[in-house]
Amino acid sequence: GEGDANVRVDIIRLRKRLHTTAMDLQVTREQLERAQRELQTLRSDNDELRLKYTNMERAMKGASAELLEERYKSDELSKQVKAMGQNLMSIMGQHDASGGEKDISGLQKRCFKLVQQNTALTVQSRLLRRQKGWAEAKARVLQEEVTRVYLGTHDQVKSSSELEQDTSKEFEKREAAAASGADPRDGAKICKLLLPAQYKHKEAVVDFLTHITHTCGNDVHGFLQSSRVFTEGIRNECLTGLGREYFAHWRLFRQLPQVLRATERIVHLSDYLDAFEAYTKELSALLGCAHAKLWVADQFRQVLWTCIRVGTETQTYELPLPKGRGADLRGIGLPVAACLDH
Repeated sequence: GEGDANVRVDIIRLRKRLHTTAMDLQVTREQLERAQRELQTLRSDNDELRLKYTNMERAMKGASAELLEERYKSDELSKQVKAMGQNLMSIMGQHDASGGEKDISGLQKRCFKLVQQNTALTVQSRLLRRQKGWAEAKARVLQEEVTRVYLGTHDQVKSSSELEQDTSKEFEKREAAAASGADPRDGAKICKLLLPAQYKHKEAVVDFLTHITHTCGNDVHGFLQSSRVFTEGIRNECLTGLGREYFAHWRLFRQLPQVLRATERIVHLSDYLDAFEAYTKELSALLGCAHAKLWVADQFRQVLWTCIRVGTETQTYELPLPKGRGADLRGIGLPVAACLDH
């Protein structure tokens, strides 16, 4: 009676809960499948962009080699034309002096033909230079796109038309920079840590700092909210690394006036012994130690040398440089070991 009714109610409740769990499981499976498909799409896009970048880099190297070859040919032809012109002027001078009536139209035709060839090669050289600039601009655009895909800061992979537009803008920027005598902007350079630490996610910290320097600090949250930072631990380490690097740069900036004043005090010295003594004095003051010694690494003679004042005379000490990093460091002295470690 009443017990069977309660059991039936419990069974119905369990069935409803089981049905809800099954529905949630189905939704989770669909989300997982969708995420896997998106991941596969991103991987294929990344591989395609990497392949495009490799092909463009190979084409750029080929175009550079062809451009150098054509430039070499143009220079050689210019030298030949110059020599031919000098010979022609000499022959014309001799002809005017002798008063003869010799026919030199053949030489004039030959010179005119060489000038035409030189003009044609110059045009080809300019065309190859423009092709090289376009290839470099497209390679840079593809490299930046691959970097954004790797860091996870992109919204979606750009289409071919968008890549062509970005390439055109980059090419125009390079042409303007070349016309003004400035170098085109370099790509993102990997940031080197001033305060190395045992980061659990060191690669993510380096990528974060590289992204900040590459974007001039304008897209900090874009990296922290990307798929590259998928845990709170990675986010905390990125912010910790940013704080440590800021402190390292602040400490260098704080020491800069002292270094400049020390340089101003010793820059006027012409005698190297006075310079050695002044450098050691300034180094002791900057490092806060009682004594310092300056050693010079002479790669030509393969020695380390320094000099000190003994009474009224100058005494020079020399130590041989070690042969490679695998050399035995026992008994070679602190300066040699420090030079090898540096």
